[in-house]
Amino acid sequence: MQATDPGVPRTVSESFMRYVPAFRLAFALTLLVVSYLAVTPTEHKVSHLVSDKLNHMAAFLVLAALLDFSLPRIEFTVAKAGALLAYGLLIEIVQYFLPFRQFSLLDLAVDALGLGAYALLCPLCHRLPILRERWQGGATRSA
Repeated sequence: MQATDPGVPRTVSESFMRYVPAFRLAFALTLLVVSYLAVTPTEHKVSHLVSDKLNHMAAFLVLAALLDFSLPRIEFTVAKAGALLAYGLLIEIVQYFLPFRQFSLLDLAVDALGLGAYALLCPLCHRLPILRERWQGGATRSA
């Protein structure tokens, strides 16, 4: 894997670029679903605490992957992760003002773990044949 200058756009294969609109749509729909679930009433029981945290981690891992694949010319760095973490913070702030929800720094920390999990899984993704094309160079086009 070659090091790239964060200020220089990466080249992405032309064949991968045809999938980018689908990833962008999936990212937008996932944001809508996560936002809806974040502001609707739910029953929190102690036994569901672990599954709630796993849901947070999984949601942000998926959001990270979809954002990364939606903007393939930009490396998954602090900028992408920070934008998603800011979204997580926004969710927590909104939940603070809802009578049936609560602000949770633990939720935000688990969101960050999901983002970190994606960053750690990226090298594995580079090796998977079905995903490898995303990181292979090719002709450039506007993203």
